[in-house]
Amino acid sequence: MNRLLTIVVCAGFFLLSVVSMRAQDNNSPAVPKRKFKHKASIKSVYDEASKQTIVTTQWFYASEGIMKPRVVDNSAYQPIDSNGDPFVLGESLAINVGFAYPGRVLTSTPEAMEFHIRVTHKGVPLFKDGEAPELIAVKDRENFSLGKMTLVSSKTEARVKEGQMSFEMLFARFKYPGLLRLVNDKSVVMKVGQLEFKLVDQDLEALRDLASRMTP
Repeated sequence: MNRLLTIVVCAGFFLLSVVSMRAQDNNSPAVPKRKFKHKASIKSVYDEASKQTIVTTQWFYASEGIMKPRVVDNSAYQPIDSNGDPFVLGESLAINVGFAYPGRVLTSTPEAMEFHIRVTHKGVPLFKDGEAPELIAVKDRENFSLGKMTLVSSKTEARVKEGQMSFEMLFARFKYPGLLRLVNDKSVVMKVGQLEFKLVDQDLEALRDLASRMTP
């Protein structure tokens, strides 16, 4: 399964240079190269078949976890919801972000990047039916869209301890200025349809690290 997910994610990154992107024009400055402190691992791999270098974070869990349908804290051994009650075992939200550029040496900023979400939650699927949701960032009470998300997979299982659980993966593809706008604050709430999660500074540090690698 992990191998399959890796293949699916990498296949998406191969298309970055040929698929048109939604523009997010803004005046956010480029992220300077420095030492970043975060829990994500970033790797760079040259793919001989496509003649591209692919730079991605490995999957990492959002520090604040799922905020809707419920709030969870994935950082503790006994995660609790907003009422202080234990949350359903197995719920999680992980992120994978990356970009690609031709050749082995980066000579110009790639036009776009991809933002993948892998969510495990109790109940029925959130994204299997209906129109593709937008990836929305909420900053200073203002919503801005990073574009439509594409559903990669969605399935549901019945488990003895947790009950009905759904497993879904989606991704959005958007331009470099959108990434800069996303990371220029200490925290940001993300919305994908009914789902909400919060990226705190540690999570955004991983995205800033990635953004810093998008400039020669």
